[in-house]
Amino acid sequence: MRRGAKKASRRMSRVRPRPPTSNPVATVACALTAAPALRPLPSVLTLTQRSILALVVSWIAVAIVALPANADTFGGGPPDEGYEADSYLHTYCYGPGFDAGLQSHANYAMDTSLALDTDMSSYRQSSCDTTTDVRWMDSNLQPAGVRGKYTCVALSSGICLRADVYLDPAEIDIGTNDFEDRRKSACHEAGHSVGLRHGDSVSDCMRNGEIPTTALKWRRFNEHHIDDHINVEY
Repeated sequence: MRRGAKKASRRMSRVRPRPPTSNPVATVACALTAAPALRPLPSVLTLTQRSILALVVSWIAVAIVALPANADTFGGGPPDEGYEADSYLHTYCYGPGFDAGLQSHANYAMDTSLALDTDMSSYRQSSCDTTTDVRWMDSNLQPAGVRGKYTCVALSSGICLRADVYLDPAEIDIGTNDFEDRRKSACHEAGHSVGLRHGDSVSDCMRNGEIPTTALKWRRFNEHHIDDHINVEY
């Protein structure tokens, strides 16, 4: 499914019209000649001035603290994040050699982690074609240590129309908690397929590497990724 007129209209509404330009030399020159001389600051502040200054400083401190600590980018593409998908409906299929054991993890990532927890929908196609958004593949990835990979194979104006997602089960199974780790890796690559960014300190399946524990949060998307990225875009 591709973006419709409503989606395009919403994107266009985000573009702000550029204000009329003026001669930059004239503007600068006018500012230089018209600017009044600055008065020297008083060496001693009154009690009222001190109170106002303290209030301004406290407001600035509150604003800094209120900034989201987990702010990140979305949809910018490799090396750390995926591109935006073409619509809220995310279709997928299995490539050659993607066996039943891996299929259950891909199903979980697409139908539970993504479609159940977010505003997106998923649909598994019986065969892959040019309309499929994500093709799941089994691969011996290189170099050693790579557990999964996302590759956009059809990119248009920053939107990924088709992507290949690879899992390397032999690499994923190094260590403990193989079942949960496969779930986490599938969720991770599904996240890239809709534009999410990975990181070493992320508190959901977009965290790099092996899962720290078998807790459910490592196989799902956190509220920040859902509410601030996926549901906003799709």
